[in-house]
Amino acid sequence: IKLKTAKANSWNANIGSSYIQKTYAGGNLNGLFTYNQDKLSLQTSISKGTGKLLRTSESKIYYPNEVWKQETANKTKNDLLSLSLGIDYKLSTKWSAGMSYLGSFNNRVSANNPFTTIYTDDVVSSYIASDVKAENTPKMNSVNLHNTFVLDSLGKNISVDLDYFNYQKDDYRFFSGNELDADNDVISNSFFSSTNSNLNKINNYSAAVDFTFRAVWANLSFGAKAFHTNTSNNLAVYDNETGNPVLNTNQSNVFNYKEYNQALYFSGSKKINPKWETQIGLRFEATQTKGFSENLNQTNTNNYIKLFPTAYVTYVPNENNTFSLNYSRRIRRPGFDYLNPFVIKTSPYYYSEGNPYLKPSIIDNFEFSFIRNQKWVNSVYFSQVSDFGQELSIIDYVTNVTRSTPLNYADTYQIGFSTSYNFNKWSWWNSFTGFNLN
Repeated sequence: IKLKTAKANSWNANIGSSYIQKTYAGGNLNGLFTYNQDKLSLQTSISKGTGKLLRTSESKIYYPNEVWKQETANKTKNDLLSLSLGIDYKLSTKWSAGMSYLGSFNNRVSANNPFTTIYTDDVVSSYIASDVKAENTPKMNSVNLHNTFVLDSLGKNISVDLDYFNYQKDDYRFFSGNELDADNDVISNSFFSSTNSNLNKINNYSAAVDFTFRAVWANLSFGAKAFHTNTSNNLAVYDNETGNPVLNTNQSNVFNYKEYNQALYFSGSKKINPKWETQIGLRFEATQTKGFSENLNQTNTNNYIKLFPTAYVTYVPNENNTFSLNYSRRIRRPGFDYLNPFVIKTSPYYYSEGNPYLKPSIIDNFEFSFIRNQKWVNSVYFSQVSDFGQELSIIDYVTNVTRSTPLNYADTYQIGFSTSYNFNKWSWWNSFTGFNLN
């Protein structure tokens, strides 16, 4: 990793643009300004971009006596604005303070026409044609306040961070269509239409304190972090078949989810001799969750404690070769879209929805690696994922309705080998080549 140090008593401004050509054209315009004078450092940036994306897909559903093939071409237009601001000030030789802000504001509009062909005994028996229009406006704001205190000249310091994160997404979706016979004629009384909307709000507050110092026998660091997340969803689904919107009480819901997390962590590293170096770490994490569904009048709580150890040992017999063995346990929390219970319908027979009760996955990793001349890297690894979460399609063979939703449904195991080589013999040419088998 090569880091750049800002030049003292200087400022710098950059402006740039890009043009992207896929099926449709897109591009962005961005500007960056940095200022570094005496005790003050400032950085700010802005980026404005637009783009269109065409995504085509084909899926098949195998019922006992039929096969349904759906073809979709989805055209999406994005209008994105990103902002950032960072300020740092040296209050004294031992105390630095600052703040940073990140903002992202997106307006996304999409349209598609899902078309389903129904085969009975390999012969087309009917069709389903839909017209879909959708819009969502995800907005994100993030603020960080940080302080660093240098306690001595030996590397002992304390850092304090306070963070606030806000995310809001307005979803709107309308679809309508008909069922068609084998001759593409509209089947009477087959009209369907629905309107869905959802307001998803997420607020996260966190605080962390970290302490680092060098002892005679090892380099040590430890700290604590706590955060609270409050997520609310107001989902409304209306059926429009009669010409007047009728609230679908089975799928509409007001849902609130709260999560509290407290963590303590420690790590220590020791260079035993010029050839051997080791590091160990442990993170203790406690989590409490509470979800309330107004539609079901149901509250679900979950409390758990997890330990996340890490350890590695490195052996360097000479300047040309390095061997290392490491182990780590990590947590992978589901993304916003997986937790958002918004219902996406493409026909009366198919819909997808998020799962606000989806649990995080726990990942255990083992890896042995060999590095030759700092250019050729080889590794053998093993990874296990508990409570693996992914979107699944659940079929009701009586109604022919397919529901697609993410679930924690499996434990997965992976073993693999990877190798890569960095060729940089000449100053004007750098080539990286890698291969992975798992």
